[in-house]
Amino acid sequence: MTTHDRRFTLIGMSGVGKSSIGRLLAKRLGASFVDTDSIIQAHINKSIHEYICEHDEVKFLELEAELVSEMTFSGKMVIATGGSVVYSKEAMAHLSSASSIIYLKDSKENILKRIPCLKTRGIAAPVKKDFESLFEERAVLYAEHADYVYDIPHALHIEKSVQALVSVLDVPE
Repeated sequence: MTTHDRRFTLIGMSGVGKSSIGRLLAKRLGASFVDTDSIIQAHINKSIHEYICEHDEVKFLELEAELVSEMTFSGKMVIATGGSVVYSKEAMAHLSSASSIIYLKDSKENILKRIPCLKTRGIAAPVKKDFESLFEERAVLYAEHADYVYDIPHALHIEKSVQALVSVLDVPE
């Protein structure tokens, strides 16, 4: 089994289910689970939304890139990233060097249903944009970095999504 068969990084828009699917996928694979947003929040000792309000989105993106680029990897891991990590080529190169990148893809409409209040979500971008523009811009970046693209079926339960993802990835449980 190669390193990439043992580690998976989930990328995609905020609200697509990276953390929820990631936790369950890690459990199913007997892997550790790491959420980069949790690492960042522990580092700054506040929510990402609060940090962005106090500083700005560019400062947050710099911090995210730095912390993700410094991550260490050991054993089987599933890593859920913040949706903005794809703005950092360095962070994505670091993740890609140690894991297979899985783009969890869903429609704007489905994601907006899962995010009750965009204003408090802490969605960061180098330049302020509306959600639709941000979605379109990031979709291109996610696809560029992905080793696998997994379309989230609208009505599929998270457990069934994980089961389907394990089958698609063809990894031993």
